[in-house]
Parts: sequence; C-alpha cells; structure tokens
Amino acid sequence: MPLSITSTKYGRLVQHLHISAMKAGSSKITKGRLPPETLELIRQLRIAAVMVKAAEARRELRKVLLTPTVASPISNPR
Repeated sequence: MPLSITSTKYGRLVQHLHISAMKAGSSKITKGRLPPETLELIRQLRIAAVMVKAAEARRELRKVLLTPTVASPISNPR
C-alpha cells in the first residue's frame, strides 16, 4: 500500500475517532466501546504514520548529505 494512501486513511480514522470522542465526551469512553480489532488497526496505522515520517526525514537527510558544498577560498588556499 503506498505511503500516501496509508497516511490518508490514518488521517480519516483519526478525524473519525476525534469526532466520536467529542460526541462521547471522552476518548476513553470511545476507546472502551471499540472492538479489539479496531484498536489494533489504530495501533498499526500509528506505526505506519511514524514510519512515513521517518522515511521523509531520511530522504531529507540524504538530500542534505549528498548536496555538494561550495569550498571557501580561505579554507582551501592555492
């Protein structure tokens, strides 16, 4: 499953849970009403979201590390 689809599904799920929690008055009440399978899906989606952020951070770091720097004339005299 592409990462963008995972993060989109996670966002929709989080929004749904937030609305449900507000209606119930407490997220603890809402989570208590959810079946174990749904709670496991929430856990997996949170892990996937963390992995997406980590992959983005790795790409940015790689980009920074592989970008050539301009040598200063002072640090490299001829």
